[in-house]
Amino acid sequence: SDRYATFKNLIITGSGTKTLPNKNIAVCNDLTVRGGTLKISHFSGGASPKYTYIDGAVNIEASGALETAEWEHVHLKGNINKAGTANFRNNFPNQRFVFNGTLPQQIMGNYHGTNQNFYDLEFANAQGFNADNSIELINKWYNSNGILRLAQDKKLELKLYAGMASAAGANNYVDGQLSRRMASASSEASFAIGDNGLSKPVSLTERSVNDQYWMASYFNQSPLDAGFNPESITGSITMVSTSEYFVLRGAASASAKLTLPLTGTNDIAQLLLNLNDLRIARWNGTQ
Repeated sequence: SDRYATFKNLIITGSGTKTLPNKNIAVCNDLTVRGGTLKISHFSGGASPKYTYIDGAVNIEASGALETAEWEHVHLKGNINKAGTANFRNNFPNQRFVFNGTLPQQIMGNYHGTNQNFYDLEFANAQGFNADNSIELINKWYNSNGILRLAQDKKLELKLYAGMASAAGANNYVDGQLSRRMASASSEASFAIGDNGLSKPVSLTERSVNDQYWMASYFNQSPLDAGFNPESITGSITMVSTSEYFVLRGAASASAKLTLPLTGTNDIAQLLLNLNDLRIARWNGTQ
């Protein structure tokens, strides 16, 4: 009870483990780890959440490491910036990072792989999030509000079969690549993806392979913008959409039943007199 629980700015240097007091912690501005390891670990333990609130940014510099213990919930209103050689150990059970700012939040640095990933991740900011690298989740993604915009060719990867805890909505999806580890018999099927302010969730059912990763992304633009000419077609395909396209990847030789939302944006669907003539086809840019 005699320890500080509120800080204007908190800067960690040196080495060793820093343990927080057994009370909720508030950092009014920034939390910076310049060296050594900051372990957010309330010494009381117990199977109930312990909270740390940060109103500014989290900065993890090159020789620093941020680690959160089991049942620690960190609420962040600012950005998170992690240097390339810094460590981010947040993979303990019931640990959660909550991004709940009121301005767009930046997630800068690599959060994919050993000593870099999240356990639970929650997004609750209508202004959305921008990430310059891939993000890996061990457990669940709680996306109650906010679009995650990923840099080109980066992905959000869900390692748990039931890793998508929130359904896709108009303002909660991945603008980029969403990768999900999926079981063949699991009812989990949805990919919360979109682009350019449009939510376009994809469903993959009847998957032919077990315990494999599937990836989906959506583009609200002509495939010509990605170097694929919609007029370059052969075989039974007679027309390719110039308004949007989806990219899907699975294991080699795998198959699945695919459901795509085409309402309101697909030029071909709007032109067809008989929607029974519409087909979903695999197109590699030429055939």
